[in-house]
Amino acid sequence: QIRHLEAEGTPYGTAFRGWGLVDMAFEKRKVLCRDLFGDRSCGVRDCDLEVFTIEDDEILTGGFCPRGNSEAVKKPKTNYV
Repeated sequence: QIRHLEAEGTPYGTAFRGWGLVDMAFEKRKVLCRDLFGDRSCGVRDCDLEVFTIEDDEILTGGFCPRGNSEAVKKPKTNYV
């Protein structure tokens, strides 16, 4: 796919950071949803989230949000748990 875009001269991007990723600053921390999102937190479960920081990028994992992905375009799924 990338070679095809290059041949067409179409600009493209990729999330691959290259093998230099191993030398980038990496940090992992656990935080509660309300501490990270404040008023945007639903407050129902106050999920434990893991925040991975690679240089200036943050990656969030964990939790099981009872409201679903509230920033998505679609209507959130109902939580029956």
